[in-house]
Amino acid sequence: MNLFIVLTVTALISAIETVSYAARLSGARTQRIGASTSLFNILVVFSRFAVMAQLFLLARIVDGAIKTGRIEEVIPQLHYVLFSMSAGIVVGMFLLPTVARILAIGTIKLDEHGSFPKIMMTEGVFR
Repeated sequence: MNLFIVLTVTALISAIETVSYAARLSGARTQRIGASTSLFNILVVFSRFAVMAQLFLLARIVDGAIKTGRIEEVIPQLHYVLFSMSAGIVVGMFLLPTVARILAIGTIKLDEHGSFPKIMMTEGVFR
């Protein structure tokens, strides 16, 4: 179960890291570089925080293998983690055009409202 969580989180993080570059593309399309840079940084901070949280789960798997003396069982699991990362990158590549369109709208809204919490309040998310 622990490995499944690590694999899922790894794929999700890799997809978010790949898709975050769509924010830069949307900034070039909308001519709002500052707002798109802010969106890019929000996505990158989120994914890097998720990497730190995921490392605790991965370290728990490795530590458990060291304590039980079954280190050779960890290598296939690490191969699964690398495959999961690759799968997340591929999924992110396919989602890139769609996310670029969505982030173009987000870039315009961010430029209009000035901050992410204001967008949430005025656009009906937290009303």
